[in-house]
Amino acid sequence: MNNEYQVMTEEEFLSQLEDHATFSNIELRDTEIRENTSYNLVFQGCKFIRCRLNDNVWENLSASSTTFIACDFTDTNFEDAAFERCRFFDAETSQGCRFLRTRLRSAYFKSCRLSSCLFEGADMFLSTIEDSEAVGANFFKAHFGGSVKMTHNLLKYADLRGADFSKCDLSHNDFVWAVLDEVNFKKAILIGSNFSGASLRFTTFAHADLRGAVLGSLDIRVTEVEGMKIFEHQMRGLLEQCGLIIFPDNH
Repeated sequence: MNNEYQVMTEEEFLSQLEDHATFSNIELRDTEIRENTSYNLVFQGCKFIRCRLNDNVWENLSASSTTFIACDFTDTNFEDAAFERCRFFDAETSQGCRFLRTRLRSAYFKSCRLSSCLFEGADMFLSTIEDSEAVGANFFKAHFGGSVKMTHNLLKYADLRGADFSKCDLSHNDFVWAVLDEVNFKKAILIGSNFSGASLRFTTFAHADLRGAVLGSLDIRVTEVEGMKIFEHQMRGLLEQCGLIIFPDNH
């Protein structure tokens, strides 16, 4: 990311904020922008610090290589927005951004840092998150509607309680120590994902594809697994998790 920024005041930023506006290498801090409607905005290599960007309609926004530090997007509309190589996590303070009730329908996150971000109540219908880090992110009560694609992500310690991921592609995710209680994975694609240490109380895996997944603490006695797809070698771990002692044939 570019380290040379043009510092803008709130007034300067607002004077240029309109449909199709492009902002490159700017820095905006401690600013509050509310109830603004601007379509097709472009942020390239920008930096936003402690900005309150609430209740805005910024559909079709495109942001690349942009940093957001301690920013608040509560109730903002980012429908059809695309974020690539963006950072929403500040390593110095271990603080993420707030997407509380944010409209993220059909939004796209690629190679982003979303750790510790709050997505509670966000509308994520048809959204995509790929190749991103979301360690400790909170998606509790986010609305996925069995329509998202989340692949090759680091989701350690993430809170995804109650999510509806039925029929979703969730392959090759790291769910280590994630909270997945009451999640609906029915008919989901979970190939190659890692569930080590994850909390799986009342989680549904019926007809899900878990071939090559690390099943960790999945207990088939208390989990709905009818029709679940796994490789033959994975069955041994599931049975041992139930307390069975398995011997090779003819022993």
